[in-house]
Amino acid sequence: MKKQILLLLNFILISAFLNITSLSAQTYCASKGTAPWEVWIAGVDFYDIHNLSGKFKDYATFGYSDYTNLSTTVAKGQTHSLSITPPTGWNGYFKNIYCRVWIDFNGNKIFEDNEIIIEKTNTNSLTANVLIPNTAITGSVRMRVALKFGAYPTACETFDKGEVEDYTLNITQATSLCTNDVAPPVFTNCPTNQ
Repeated sequence: MKKQILLLLNFILISAFLNITSLSAQTYCASKGTAPWEVWIAGVDFYDIHNLSGKFKDYATFGYSDYTNLSTTVAKGQTHSLSITPPTGWNGYFKNIYCRVWIDFNGNKIFEDNEIIIEKTNTNSLTANVLIPNTAITGSVRMRVALKFGAYPTACETFDKGEVEDYTLNITQATSLCTNDVAPPVFTNCPTNQ
């Protein structure tokens, strides 16, 4: 009888653990291009991330590159320049390349429309100044970059002619730029000097 009770308790504990683990293991949706040799992301430059990825290299991941091992730390309230390098050598091709970039600011593992930080086409200059909102979560989130030929990509699709890359951002609390230089206090680097 004791053995049966212990087995039952073990089963209950293991089941509860598996349910909790599966709830916390939610992942980001998949997205990729099916012809990345025609349209690809040549590079991503955002704060400490400087990735010249070039044309796709791995047939196993084909149209999707997981660069979540590349990360940068940004603070709420800071603004940083983001630059996406489109493919080069395609004279006149830029008019049909569409770019979107999302940052999962709320950490819910869903790329929402209000998290789009770049939405551009018909240009070879894919840049933006990105403000990290004070409402963002503190912790690690994902940034997704997608280039697609002919139309804007959505965050969770498989599309023809393009590429998707994911990166990690570590968001910290806002930092004060004010410093106390002398006594009596004179604060410098502040919006107002009081």
